[in-house]
Amino acid sequence: MKTSICFALVLCVLIIGTSSTSVGAHGFGPRYDLPVPLYLYLAGAGLAVALSFVMMSIVIKHRPLEYPTWHILNLRRGQSPFVFGIVWMFRMASLSLFILTMVVGAFGDQEPVRNLAPTMVWIIFWVGLGIVVPLFGNIWELVNPWKTIFDLFEGIMIRVAGSQLSWNVSYQRRYALIPGLFFLGLFGWIENVYNDSSVPSHIAFLGTSYALSMLIGMIIFGKRTWLENGDAFTILFKRLAGFSFLEFRNDDGDVCIRCETGCERGSNSCVDCYTCIGRAMQYQVLVRPWAMGLARAGILPNAGQILVIGILAIVSFDGFSETPAWASVINASLPWMAANVPAANNVYLLLMVISTMGIVITVIIFLVAYRLTIYVMGIVTDREVTFHDLAGVFIVTLLPIAVAYHLAHYLSLLAVQGQLLIPLLSDPFGYGMDLLGTADYKLNIGVVSSKFLWYFSVVVIILGHVVAVYLAHVLAMGIFNDRTKVLKSQYPMLLVMIGYTVLSLWILAQPITEVRIA
Repeated sequence: MKTSICFALVLCVLIIGTSSTSVGAHGFGPRYDLPVPLYLYLAGAGLAVALSFVMMSIVIKHRPLEYPTWHILNLRRGQSPFVFGIVWMFRMASLSLFILTMVVGAFGDQEPVRNLAPTMVWIIFWVGLGIVVPLFGNIWELVNPWKTIFDLFEGIMIRVAGSQLSWNVSYQRRYALIPGLFFLGLFGWIENVYNDSSVPSHIAFLGTSYALSMLIGMIIFGKRTWLENGDAFTILFKRLAGFSFLEFRNDDGDVCIRCETGCERGSNSCVDCYTCIGRAMQYQVLVRPWAMGLARAGILPNAGQILVIGILAIVSFDGFSETPAWASVINASLPWMAANVPAANNVYLLLMVISTMGIVITVIIFLVAYRLTIYVMGIVTDREVTFHDLAGVFIVTLLPIAVAYHLAHYLSLLAVQGQLLIPLLSDPFGYGMDLLGTADYKLNIGVVSSKFLWYFSVVVIILGHVVAVYLAHVLAMGIFNDRTKVLKSQYPMLLVMIGYTVLSLWILAQPITEVRIA
């Protein structure tokens, strides 16, 4: 135990060496001048994460056999028409909104702030669902529009021809998650790199193309098989939903035996397997402590590990790309590339090339850092567990960190630019309509103060890392029988988590800087 305390104190001393001046918080509105130097906040945050490890090593002696749950509902098909009617109402509303967004993007005013499509996709969908799903539950399974389209057409097919819409071509397990990983990377590139990502017509084209590709995949390989492997958002939100407090359990073992997605069974039931829940005649809805669902993730394959790393890298690069440090990189790289790259006369193309390199390098750095951490973990635990198993198990401990950073980084964006939805619902096409009487609504940029944003970000990021430390500790106790090895295995993970705590807060503390082209 003394070793743990000394290790935590040494880390905190190292963090104190971070130097910075007083800066403003990252967000909309006026800058907030910190009352004390930034390095004291960073040191305090690192200290809080380190001390949380010390406390857990003292208090948690054994891995909990099962986390507490509280039962909410028992749902049985055919006997809960009201509930399933509400479900279909939400599904149709989501589908209608998706179609409206695509039509408005294609035919409405092409000024992003006057068109509904950019706000719906980048604020409500990406930022909003990225916060709602990990906190409350996987509502994406409820509102996924291309899944609803498929179900409607398959229902018609069954009634008319008596056959399913899917061809159910066998999907090779070695390609699990790979198409979804590709689409998630493409989405991250469009968000962070593509210059015209807010142009409504481009959003309409990309959104429609993606929906069609998902429908084709479901027809060829089957609905659940393709969604679980090819739909980036089904894969993404399923992982993030492991953090949420809502849990779905199916007790029908016969359904689980036929599950082609390989659900993880525990306590005689499968948990959060939407393939089984879609087939089961009865399932339960429960409430659990936040983040406990991640402990059931099992061993993720290499593609699943890269996907989690990609999530963290995308949100981190998005924040870093708005800092003066990244502006300096652009200002240093752009003249050199313009002078030395053949046919490099398009400045916007060069900016995309630099940003693409930046996001790829970020993913590589994060992946190398994680794998190096796991390698050191294997050394300090005498290689009792294989590198592959350690990497596949502990990768989920990064998800609470990704959730915390997403919430801290995007809260101001959601609170301020999310208000655009109020006038845009009255005039979605930007043609001067006022359907709901709210077209003249003016944004209140002071709805969230910079002071509140800074302290909220500090608390959320520290809590996210503390949850990650707890989750890593619990997972380690399930892998190693020796308590000494449990503690030793956590030293390299703790070092990385403290480092990322400091990095996250440093990024959020930087003033937003926009690269301007003369």
